[in-house]
Amino acid sequence: MKKVLKNVTFLVLTLIAVNVYSAKLELKKFNSEIDPEIELKTTKVVVKNKKGRIIQQAMINLSETLLEDLELSSLPNGFYSFEIDKYSEIKITPFVVISNQVVIDQKNSQIIFKPVLRVNGMFVYLTQLNLEKKHMQVEIYDIDKNRIYTEVLKDDIKLERIYDFSKYKGMKVQIKLKSQNRTFVHNLEF
Repeated sequence: MKKVLKNVTFLVLTLIAVNVYSAKLELKKFNSEIDPEIELKTTKVVVKNKKGRIIQQAMINLSETLLEDLELSSLPNGFYSFEIDKYSEIKITPFVVISNQVVIDQKNSQIIFKPVLRVNGMFVYLTQLNLEKKHMQVEIYDIDKNRIYTEVLKDDIKLERIYDFSKYKGMKVQIKLKSQNRTFVHNLEF
């Protein structure tokens, strides 16, 4: 009898281990379908509903925690999207929840390239990859919210500018970059 009990216990523990391993494989598969290149540093992940309202958001440190941190099984049936916000891009992946099952629509994923600012002394270097050749509005404000400069960049695959802030030494400025229906704000002090 003891031998039968040992064998049954061993069988149950083996099945549990296989299920846990299988769940981890499913989790990795799910995460790689969303974004196979999630960086191992902190990445902001947002889940939005069909109307664009934020339903959930999390700061993810490792790609393996994505599904666990967002608890997608609790979402009602409907259309949603993931936004994985990296340093220079936002990847948007639509998905559908049907009866607690998540179906990812990878073929309709899109990438929005964010404008990138680099400061070197009194110069600000602005770059944006612009494959769809959409325009970007640049607005620069002083500390009192007075607009001191505005410009629209367009008609190029790579938008680039260098701004000289040497006459604003010791001041704080705010740079607003509007591109692809999003606004990116950078506060700088010279």
